Amino acid sequence: MVASAIGHESGSITLPGLDPGLSDAFDAPIRPVDVASFHSPLTRMLVSSDGSTTRLLEAATAGPLSIRVLRQTVAPALHATLQGPAELLGLPADASVVSRYSALLDDQARPVALNHVVAAPAIDAPTDQIIADPSRAIGIALALHQIDHRRQLLACGLADWPSAPGPTPAVVRTYLIWRGRQPLMFIRELFDPARVPAQIHDAPRSRPAGQAVAAPHRRTRERADRSRPTSPSAPDYRLGSSDTERQRLLAQCDLLRPAARALLDRLPLPDGARALDVGCGPLGIMDLLSAAVRPGGQVTGLDTDERMIAWARESVTAGRLANVSLIHGALPSPALGDGLFDLTHCRLLLINNTQPGDLLREMAAVTRPGGWIAAQEFDWASWQCDPPHPAWDRLKTVIAEVFGGDVHIGARLPTLFREAGVARVHMAAHAFYWRPGDRYQTLLLHFAELFAHRITANGTPPDALQALTHALREHLTHPDTVVREALLVQAWGRTAERAPVP
Repeated sequence: MVASAIGHESGSITLPGLDPGLSDAFDAPIRPVDVASFHSPLTRMLVSSDGSTTRLLEAATAGPLSIRVLRQTVAPALHATLQGPAELLGLPADASVVSRYSALLDDQARPVALNHVVAAPAIDAPTDQIIADPSRAIGIALALHQIDHRRQLLACGLADWPSAPGPTPAVVRTYLIWRGRQPLMFIRELFDPARVPAQIHDAPRSRPAGQAVAAPHRRTRERADRSRPTSPSAPDYRLGSSDTERQRLLAQCDLLRPAARALLDRLPLPDGARALDVGCGPLGIMDLLSAAVRPGGQVTGLDTDERMIAWARESVTAGRLANVSLIHGALPSPALGDGLFDLTHCRLLLINNTQPGDLLREMAAVTRPGGWIAAQEFDWASWQCDPPHPAWDRLKTVIAEVFGGDVHIGARLPTLFREAGVARVHMAAHAFYWRPGDRYQTLLLHFAELFAHRITANGTPPDALQALTHALREHLTHPDTVVREALLVQAWGRTAERAPVP
């Protein structure tokens, strides 16, 4: 039977050889790390695996493991340590959840992993029996009951292993277990760093050629044969991740929301669809995708910047987007798998990328055959002020030279889509106009300030740059000056259907 209790009893969980503050280890903050950044192949395999953690650890440690349930309660979903998992499970605020703390032990009763499982009570008899059974690990019990399921990685990184005399960085991951379109449980696993190495590279590595995860269709095998020095979705995002940039991006989300909504209205998605927002930033279009995938659907946000992912978590929590999960990483990512998403989307990501064609091919690879690929990108050709001014033209030119991507990429989307194997490409465009006092009236000046060092390093004297910005600022504040924003170009199409097996 599951005991009924409320709250997290500090210090109520103990294990021999570990620090008395063991309870805190189950809730310690995760320091995000991309899967590919872990040095150990064992660690990368364990974190990205869709199989039983217990069986994988038994294979790695060359011995049987047993489970010890340390504490199991039924508690309100509003409890601080349970609210996030409960929202991911789609449970209302007034629900109760089963909270199970356990440890996997080796044959000498030494802990190999610490686990926290959160599940809704009374899902059905087999699932309730699995959660209430203290003798078996969750994955093994699911297999024994022949319950078809899949795992969805939510986050991975480092957290503190409560070793004596002091904490040690350890690998941690969180994921959901799904049965069909229903999330069954949230699981957090923290691994003993003596068994699962926690060392990381100085910078995220691309997956080496030939080490792509198993793929359901030919396109992925072809992708695994290509060798690249860096991942195409981890560009030098030259606008940075300052608080100012966060506010600009969130304001941009509000500005572009009607256009994004119009795009999604054109893309019929099945009930329970899975959608991926690549380069999601602090929000992207994840709020709109959350509604578009309908009940039972799931949205994943992916970003290479740790601060962006942290801000995205705040947005997801504030918006109560229970069907949205976040991954700190880049494409290709073992955490995502291949051919799984009904819709893969990016907005204003290709314009910041020096290999946009490669990125689109990676997006196609994680999209199921016949699924949707969509992109929204600016084309600076239409970014003009009226009346015209030479300072505008000169500043736009010198900024474009150091921007780091193709500022006219919107016009290239049809070709890039076709080269990535996307068929039946459709296009739409949206234009915006600004007057003095509007936030985006002076965006070009903001870019000039942001890129000032690069502009002067590229050959524009500092005094000339200062004179240009001064002249343009006076022109843009004139009540008759109108700015036509860069054209927002949208493209969408379907990936190739899988060829029938002879």
